[in-house]
Amino acid sequence: MFCPKCGDAMTATRDGTTLECVRGNMELSVAMRAGLVEIFVERRRSAKRVGHRFGGEWFCPGCGGPMIVDDGVQCPRCSEHLDELVYQLVELHPHRVRRRLLVVEERFEIAGRGLVLMPGVPAGEATRSELSVELLRPDGTTAVVRAHVEITFAVPLPKERWATVRLEGVTKADLPIGTELWLDEG
Repeated sequence: MFCPKCGDAMTATRDGTTLECVRGNMELSVAMRAGLVEIFVERRRSAKRVGHRFGGEWFCPGCGGPMIVDDGVQCPRCSEHLDELVYQLVELHPHRVRRRLLVVEERFEIAGRGLVLMPGVPAGEATRSELSVELLRPDGTTAVVRAHVEITFAVPLPKERWATVRLEGVTKADLPIGTELWLDEG
């Protein structure tokens, strides 16, 4: 099943009782999961139409594609509506707006500077020099740390400029290859 707020594939929670959107840090209530599965996965019934305009961007829980938001919220592929569940999704299921900054492919400890991560990020994405980022390790554990983003200069100037991401207070042992860095944007 897919997240109705961003379209990402949802994963089972650790205890297996429901589903969560990792990117949005949104766990579905057991009742919401049951309703979405019944309508969009098992197709046992159609959602009730509410009959008024909703705003925002929505994605089909069945296929992950964008839904049409007009006189209701409808998937153009399966023709199913999300209407009866929109209020609960908005009011009871907050979805954090965040994006993945990078996935660690290599890291280097530099004395007095911290841990430098590879790859860097495109210089255009380096809008702030100091960030609070969430580490999502391959084993599922998380930590929030301070990251420093620095644009490196080289002569001659490369066609594409990159910024280096550096973490303080984190060791190589704390940050396995494959760790994702997530940045809150709202």
